[in-house]
Amino acid sequence: MYKAISKFYDYIQSEIDYNKYAIYFDKLIKRNKKDTKMVIDLGCGTGNLTVLLKNMGYDMTGLDVSVEMLDKCHEKDKDILWILQDIVEMDLYGTYDVFVSFLDTINHITDKRKLKKAFKLVNTFLNDEGLFIFDINTPYKFEHIYKENIFYMIEDDLTYIWENNYNRKNKICDMDITFFEKNGKSYKRYDDYHREREYGIEELTNLVKEVGFEVIGVYKELTFKDIVDKDERAFFVLKKVNK
Repeated sequence: MYKAISKFYDYIQSEIDYNKYAIYFDKLIKRNKKDTKMVIDLGCGTGNLTVLLKNMGYDMTGLDVSVEMLDKCHEKDKDILWILQDIVEMDLYGTYDVFVSFLDTINHITDKRKLKKAFKLVNTFLNDEGLFIFDINTPYKFEHIYKENIFYMIEDDLTYIWENNYNRKNKICDMDITFFEKNGKSYKRYDDYHREREYGIEELTNLVKEVGFEVIGVYKELTFKDIVDKDERAFFVLKKVNK
């Protein structure tokens, strides 16, 4: 998992306007915690959001479970602290004002018990009244966009085929991704596999409250509006409840 996709990650995500999302995260942070300095990006991938938030003035840390992804991070910014850890086993060196997570990292934690553990760990390493801001792929996206669909891209130097298998009973979507990269007169094949779980808004809301968070808002992406049934991505803004 992540070994093959790290090589092509930025390419297949090229349609995502990271600048726009960095501005959105900045707005969400400043709207709810104006004195923020220390921010950590969970599941930072190749570091696109992390670097942009650093350029906005935040003291950034990036955390990911993939060595290959973090290698790409180091290429982009050697001054940021990049941590190789699993979110559900985090053991950080200090506390942070804000945790952020982008591009459905939460959906990748498919065991609900492990997800609850991850939320507890975030709460542990947050400063008082700290924020946790993350996005999820909504149930609508799993049931109407992912489902049994096949996505693909064909270009001269790279082709990929992305096949989904969604199980409505256990809410798990298995994703098989095959890349063909041009190598001289032939193509080299790379295979990768991913798995995501559908979580409902109410389900997550109840879960985060159990571990000591207040839900400030659940928003339609890039807005401060409530999500509606056909929205594909939702943003949660949580605040640590002081005990």
